[in-house]
Amino acid sequence: MVPHRVASLPYECCILLSTLPFPRETTDVFTTTSYCLFQKVIELKPDFAQAYYCLGQLFDDEDQRDESLRCFHKAVSI
Repeated sequence: MVPHRVASLPYECCILLSTLPFPRETTDVFTTTSYCLFQKVIELKPDFAQAYYCLGQLFDDEDQRDESLRCFHKAVSI
């Protein structure tokens, strides 16, 4: 079993990342790390709308419109 503090780390990282401005041009490392963190947060807390919104922003920045819209719709539906 994962200790609660460790299990909440992706959620806390998502909160931190969501407060930062998303640069229009990101590095591959930042983008990949962000995708992974937001996906993990959604896995741990599927009703956390802000994670879907931020993931949608990342998809939008990468011109992945269908995925972006899917995430935005999910964020609004929560």
